Amino acid sequence: MQSYKVAYRQNNIKIIHNIMNDLKIISQEANNLFRESFAECCRIRDEISALSDDTNNRSAIAKKNIMDSAQLSGQIIKALDSGSLLLALIGLRSLTENCINTKYTFAHPKKEREQLDWANQVCDDYFKRGNDPRALKSLLNEKNIKKRAKEVGLEELYEKDFASLCTYSHMQIQTAILNNQKYIEDFTRNAYVAVLTHLHNIRNMVQEHYNIKGWEKHSNRIVGFGDKYHSD
Repeated sequence: MQSYKVAYRQNNIKIIHNIMNDLKIISQEANNLFRESFAECCRIRDEISALSDDTNNRSAIAKKNIMDSAQLSGQIIKALDSGSLLLALIGLRSLTENCINTKYTFAHPKKEREQLDWANQVCDDYFKRGNDPRALKSLLNEKNIKKRAKEVGLEELYEKDFASLCTYSHMQIQTAILNNQKYIEDFTRNAYVAVLTHLHNIRNMVQEHYNIKGWEKHSNRIVGFGDKYHSD
């Protein structure tokens, strides 16, 4: 019986060692792709600043969405690298919300013919709420995140990603989940993919809104990373 326990423990150690090696490889690839993404975000920010026909609020929100998302993505990746999964969960929840808000503001499917006016109006609301201490910061155009996601066709992103992340970071079940080795592996893999994908989508939506040319090879690498490492 004792020898069985020793063998079982050794097997578990071997499994964990293999998992950690796999995650280390994924981490290295994710960090390399993030550095490329961050450089692209900086380039797009600078191009937006150089546009002479932009309005102040729209320009500020566009650059804020890109750079805040880029900085947050870097922090999430650092949390994943160090095994701080709860911090990564909380950060990923905010990044997912940024992705929904960016589409609502800069790539609204129902507002294509009036995209400029729409974006200006939404960005004005950002500033109005930011300057009013009594305003509900969770609302935008008097709509909550769930309604905004539905309006731009991101119901699945809200229901499967954002709502689940809220559950994990708000509920007491987090301790049991974060002590499950299989969950740790799957979540870490998918979190690396989600971070890079969300940042890529945020950047794309803003650059398309401003008609800024993207970097196709980098986009292909992001897609390839997701196809390679996403775990169902």
